[in-house]
Amino acid sequence: MRWFLIVLIVAGCSALPPQEALRQAKENSRRGRLDIAAELYEDAAEELKGAQREKALLSAADAYYEAGLWRKAFAVYQTLFDETADGKLKEKCLRRMFEIAAAFVEGRAEPSWLGVSVGWRRWGAERLAELAEKFPCLPQAQRAWILVGRYWLGEKDYREAEKWFGKVLREAADAEVRQAALFYLAECCIGQVRGVDYDVGLLEKARKFLRLYLARGGALTKKARERLAWVQEMLAKRELKIALFYINQGLQEASKPHLWYLVKEFPDTEAAKEGRRLLVEMSK
Repeated sequence: MRWFLIVLIVAGCSALPPQEALRQAKENSRRGRLDIAAELYEDAAEELKGAQREKALLSAADAYYEAGLWRKAFAVYQTLFDETADGKLKEKCLRRMFEIAAAFVEGRAEPSWLGVSVGWRRWGAERLAELAEKFPCLPQAQRAWILVGRYWLGEKDYREAEKWFGKVLREAADAEVRQAALFYLAECCIGQVRGVDYDVGLLEKARKFLRLYLARGGALTKKARERLAWVQEMLAKRELKIALFYINQGLQEASKPHLWYLVKEFPDTEAAKEGRRLLVEMSK
């Protein structure tokens, strides 16, 4: 009986005249029942036209937003954006859509009842990518490119991540955003490294991006220095390995160019210490 009554009440609400739905929506909003208010505003909007419909849709979207039901808010803001001719209203809808999508990408929106957000970050990345593709000239688009790239970097889809970070380097006007892209491009290279014997090209690319980043600095300077130290140690080990191969073959002279390059190019590495020791031994 209880569930039957609830169904009747819900059915009754959905059939309310628009003005009554608006009245009840305002009352529920005043009482802090924002999710119910949002649904009532949506119901009213279905029966309204023109400016009244736009006002009801905006109230519904804002109520969903304030209630933390951001996916529902996104859908209503999108509907309103598509329908309205009001420039300021379009601007607000776009700003909120970018904000909501970014929150999902960063894992800040709508935890489920199990506390699991599997699939939601991807939903946010896809929405954010769509917005950034449609409105590339907006300031929010540049941050969106970085966030989408970081999402795919976290998913280990390095090709997709590189596409977005490369777009930042080519098209972003914000120097700080371009700097961040250099660091994340290096991360894409490092993430693909299987070993120095196989991926010296990736290590060299990562080194180039990190040195470019550190030339100007930024918020990721500490991490960039740590990554660069690791990359240079890997490259130094490769040179030392080649030099040791020649030494073991009795070809000391052939090893020297590699040892000289090692101590000159990677002087602060452990491999360079060994390289200097070997050169001293050979000079005796």
